[in-house]
Amino acid sequence: GCGGGAQGAQAQGAPGLAGPLVAEPGEAAFGRVFEGSLLEHDWSLNVIAPTAIRAAKTDCGCTLARIQREGPNGREAYAFGTPLMAGDRLQVCVSYDTRGKRGPTRRAVTLSLEGDSSFPLALTAEVLPWLVLEPAEFDFTRLTEGQGAERTFQVRSVSGQPFQLRATGVALPSWVRVEL
Repeated sequence: GCGGGAQGAQAQGAPGLAGPLVAEPGEAAFGRVFEGSLLEHDWSLNVIAPTAIRAAKTDCGCTLARIQREGPNGREAYAFGTPLMAGDRLQVCVSYDTRGKRGPTRRAVTLSLEGDSSFPLALTAEVLPWLVLEPAEFDFTRLTEGQGAERTFQVRSVSGQPFQLRATGVALPSWVRVEL
């Protein structure tokens, strides 16, 4: 794998093919995952005609792509613009950080090739919240100085797994008190 994130994506769709590159397939589907997971997938790309990769563009700062070239001494970082010949193999590791994300998502990576062609790759997942607050919103209406307000809520994990909350007081104004 890429280096420690959640693995287990199911490859979906037809093989990716764009001019000089071939991958099996171009999309990796992770299914349902919990918010905060780091999703990673490795693609093996075969070069079938001379080319060079000019850039790897992601559609979000939460998604990163790392390209390595397979050589006689193992894998080495690929330098953009370096010529590739038919028979060369590349590994593209794409990671997606789901912190702060929810719902169905598709993260795209586009490899820009010489000659203005491109090669698309994508990760898909349904990101579920790991923690639920009930009620989800609190209405304190208008408060005036010296007047107190109190709200009660319930916290639970979506998975049913136990967890622990701890009131630290970090980043809270001196007049806010949290009791657990």
